[in-house]
Amino acid sequence: MISSLIIFMFVLAAAAIVLEIWVVNKDGKYTGFVLPGLTLLLSVFFLYLFMNGSEAGAGGYIVTFLLLNIPTIVLFLICLAVSKDREAEKKREEDKELESIRITDL
Repeated sequence: MISSLIIFMFVLAAAAIVLEIWVVNKDGKYTGFVLPGLTLLLSVFFLYLFMNGSEAGAGGYIVTFLLLNIPTIVLFLICLAVSKDREAEKKREEDKELESIRITDL
């Protein structure tokens, strides 16, 4: 039972990563921030639930918040990396186009 839960969690994480890459590759400027924003909101909600039923101190809340935001950080870094690659590809295409214009002008 535990091993099937772990496999399910890995499949879910892989699906989230693939979905984030697909969403970032869309043409929208801010579409890549949807999943990290969603995971941030969920972590705040879960932290609120944890605070209501817990006697933990401020340190426990901070550690819980940081642990809950690991997926947020990973998805945000994926968003930055893929969007940076996409912008570099656009820049290369523009440079090719300018080079072909220069060649035809000569």
